[in-house]
Order: sequence, then C-alpha cells, then structure tokens
Amino acid sequence: LILLYLFNPTIDSMRTLQRVAELPEIQKRLGIKRFSLGSFSESCRVFEPEKLQAVVDQLAGGLLPVDRHDLLRQLPGKLTLVDSTVIDTLCTVAEAMFLPLGKGRHSHAWRLHLQFDVDHHVPGEWEITNPRNTGKSDEKSVLRSRLAAGHTYVMDRWYAQFTLWNDIKAAASSYVCRVRDNSTYKVLDDRPLSSKALAAGILSDQIVHIGLSKKPRERADHPTRLICVKATPHSKRGKGAKRGGGPKVRPIVAKINL
Repeated sequence: LILLYLFNPTIDSMRTLQRVAELPEIQKRLGIKRFSLGSFSESCRVFEPEKLQAVVDQLAGGLLPVDRHDLLRQLPGKLTLVDSTVIDTLCTVAEAMFLPLGKGRHSHAWRLHLQFDVDHHVPGEWEITNPRNTGKSDEKSVLRSRLAAGHTYVMDRWYAQFTLWNDIKAAASSYVCRVRDNSTYKVLDDRPLSSKALAAGILSDQIVHIGLSKKPRERADHPTRLICVKATPHSKRGKGAKRGGGPKVRPIVAKINL
C-alpha cells in the first residue's frame, strides 16, 4: 500500500488510497484488501526500524566468536571494521529528493554507515544518513558519535583524522588506519624488523608523534605505531591534472594500544 501511494501521483491522501484499495482489479493484481484508516495510521509506529535493534542485539548476543587469523590475534578488544557506502534509491522516494547537485539534478541516495564485527562475522552498529559525507553525515562524525570501549577500529584513509584517533583512545579503544605518505611525524623508536616482516614487504615499524604540521590541538595526543608497507601507489580518483586524478599515495598503517 505504501509503495502504491509513492508510485501513483493520483493518490494524494490516505482516504484516496483506501478507495483505490477497494478496486477489484487493484486487489487482484497487488493481493491487497480494504484497510482501516485507524490501523493503517498506527502502522507507521509498528514499522519503525528501530524496533528491530533490540531483536538484532538479542540474536547477536547468542553468537559465538570464530577463531581469528594468526595475524590478527595480537589486536586487542573486539575487531571492528568501519566504513560507509552510498545506497542508490529510486528517484520517486521523497526523502531523498531534497538533495540538489546543481543544474536541476538531484541525488537520490542515502549513505549506510556500518561497523562489522569480525570475530562474530556479523554487522554491528549502523546508521543511515544523507549521502553527502560532510557535517553530520561525514564518516568520521558518525563513528565519533558511536565509539565504545574495547574495540580495535579498522578504517580507511578517510578516517585519518588525528582528533578522531584521540577520541578513540579516550574511549579506551584502539585503531588501525591508513594515512597519507606526506604525514609529518617525529620518530620516537625505530623497531627492528624480522626476516618475516621484511619478506612481507614491511619497510619500517616505528613509534612516532604524528601530525606535527597541524596545530597543537589538531595533532595526535599520544604516541602512535606507524608501519610503512611496500605497495603499488594508486592515483586518487576524481579531478586532477587534466582529469588524470590527484596525487599518488602509498598506504601506511597506524596502530595504537597494542
């Protein structure tokens, strides 16, 4: 019934929808019956997706963790992958219609922010926002609002914000994150590399103070473990010199609280 309302511009009220639902051909094609206005208006509260969260939490509580890979055993707490993705939606869904892109075009999408529990192999915290990835819908802002103790958050380069790392540490959790190869830092300890690490392409393993090019309040307020790995640089997608993309970056991984 809700989809029938959304996709049919001639239906502009609940009473009109009720009358349409009484048409024999509509009932036959869609398998619907006449409905009560009172029960249909009440359904808006029954359909609230937040009500599913308690069910999901209860089911997740009964899951047993799976064994971690040997390389991940040293990571403390609950290993949590963090990222977001834009979900394309039909242009007729009214909630996404407000977001203009310019020249009369609109973006009909939402952004799903998800934390994935690696040990139990199930989704954890999640949130739906507009797709802009700025302000309240920025991946960093959403993660910051949902930080909890006892996690190791694994993140991509978009989350490489030193103040976010400070907040993760203050929440009694750890992080693994890619950073730009032009980050400014001071080496506090140059850790020796084993033959196994060298064979895996590790170039350096250091304890550093990172973010020295930033203002003091924007720097990491704690020592960070910085691991530089050998990798093939990629060109940043998007605009750049003659649309060839932006500067090349080399993945660098940062860890804390190990």
